Amino acid sequence: MDGSGSNLSSFTQNQEGVFTDCEDAFCIFTFVLFFLTIALTLVLNSVCLVVLRHVRGIQKTTKLFMMSLTLSDLCTGIFFGIPNLYYIISTSWIVSGSFCKILPYIQTALITINALSMVLLTIDRFLAIAYPLHYPRLMTLKRSKVMITLVWSLTIILYSALYCLPSSHPDMVKEKHAILCVRHHLVQIIFPSIAGVSLGTILTLYAYILKVARRQARLIAAQNILGNIEGRQNIPGPISTKSATTVIIITGTACLCWIPGIVMAILASEDFKVPASVHVIALTLYCSNCWLNCIIYYWRNREFKQALHNLRSSCCH
Repeated sequence: MDGSGSNLSSFTQNQEGVFTDCEDAFCIFTFVLFFLTIALTLVLNSVCLVVLRHVRGIQKTTKLFMMSLTLSDLCTGIFFGIPNLYYIISTSWIVSGSFCKILPYIQTALITINALSMVLLTIDRFLAIAYPLHYPRLMTLKRSKVMITLVWSLTIILYSALYCLPSSHPDMVKEKHAILCVRHHLVQIIFPSIAGVSLGTILTLYAYILKVARRQARLIAAQNILGNIEGRQNIPGPISTKSATTVIIITGTACLCWIPGIVMAILASEDFKVPASVHVIALTLYCSNCWLNCIIYYWRNREFKQALHNLRSSCCH
């Protein structure tokens, strides 16, 4: 497999396997944790994709953005999580050298699509909250399809072009029966740049969303007070913290899961040696974002819960 792997998976390896610089108990713990992370990613995203088709109370444009994010999360679990899981426990790579060469580009393309899909969903939420009256005009079904198509197609074209560059074809190095592929240097530069800009965009937009939500809540509270004949007897309680909680969960999860991977990618581009255990933790954190998105965007949604309940009831009967 890839010696840099994806930018997050530059594991050191010898004849005893990937884990060469950590205690056995800790290695087993990190492997089990990574295995559970991949299992949750595959199961939860598959369920969410099925149930999303039956959800009726969500805007069609928002459903498209959610579908794009969920599909990218699922593909990341398949093409990023499973190969790295195999690489952690094995000293050999069973697939052909050609697939080993192209796999890092597939992985990085999916990571890029995943980051940009989160940005698109954030933009959709930003327009819905900041400009609710103009949202149907600003975010039409056609525009949402065009945006998603551009993200997927341009990302695939970009990494296909990098793969086709003469200098991008890595030399195959066999070390203790493990095939190590050297990634093109441009990929190691592009990935952290896109991930960093995406994370910054998400944080900025959600900070503004929180500001708008709090301002709207204050206006509603003030209007309720002015319209109340009883005066102070029925003054509404404090402003709900649900919007603030949602923003903190989304942005906090993104930072926790992405920043270690971005740091690992930057270190990998500089050929900096990082302990294998640190790489495994960074891998686990990034992949955790793929199943945590299901909790954040789906399981906290009332319409999704209702659709899941209806679907489960119909299957049982």
